Amino acid sequence: MQALSFQRPGCLVILVFQGPAERLNAVKTLCDSVEAPDCVLLHEPAGNPAHGFNTGLKYCYEHCPGLQAVFFLNDTVRPYPFFTRQMAQAFTLTGTDVVYAGVNYQREDGLNSAPHCPFSHLFLKNIIPAGSFAVSFDALQKHRIFFDIRMGRAGEWHFLLRLVEKGFRFEALRESLAEIRESPETGNRLSPHEEAAIRSYIRSTRFSIDGHVMAEMAASVPGPTPRSCGIRNRGGEQGRWKWRVLKKIWSVLPLRLRALIKKGYMRFTVAVDAFWES
Repeated sequence: MQALSFQRPGCLVILVFQGPAERLNAVKTLCDSVEAPDCVLLHEPAGNPAHGFNTGLKYCYEHCPGLQAVFFLNDTVRPYPFFTRQMAQAFTLTGTDVVYAGVNYQREDGLNSAPHCPFSHLFLKNIIPAGSFAVSFDALQKHRIFFDIRMGRAGEWHFLLRLVEKGFRFEALRESLAEIRESPETGNRLSPHEEAAIRSYIRSTRFSIDGHVMAEMAASVPGPTPRSCGIRNRGGEQGRWKWRVLKKIWSVLPLRLRALIKKGYMRFTVAVDAFWES
């Protein structure tokens, strides 16, 4: 709660208490004693984290039509003071539906940064934990998406894949905007049943994926070698080197410049398509 009080722009806190009803008044007293932003306290008797997230989402759908975006925290996540500022800026500059960032993991041996993974890795494992992403509320309200309580610890991963399935656009930030008090291995470990359920969902679902994500996925898969093609390709290694340089340059560009480049590219491709169709 105190970490959220430092956020600028400020945020509305929907606090869902998952525990015995007789302890609800004690939780309310504790919340009132903390200098925090506006807070709505809700009670959810079920202990599954998906139940808690769904209770908060249901309240937002029914009572908070003016929200710009929503993000999800649990008791292991502490957002940094610039979390909402960076997220709001990314939404404004890119017009995307989901913004996600890096996180730092607090361990006994110190603080460790999780390595940045390409978005395509989301189909292999959950690379976007709770506390590292925000979702446009208008897009969520349109589809009224909830967490699937049957997915257990794979619920957050499944929720993100549902957003991809519905055509939500994702934008990555290289900065770490939150801290998590656990290790990536412990937090993402699934039971055999949960693993089988999420893999089955991925295999059986047709996803709506942006073109830049498809290009990223294609670039990460090694193509046939010149020997297997029966030709000599001296430019192959040079092409891969240029691609790595371009990706490095893109990662350090300011968000505003990246948005202008994307907009110009989209206008150029539309003009080319119109030329060939004429």
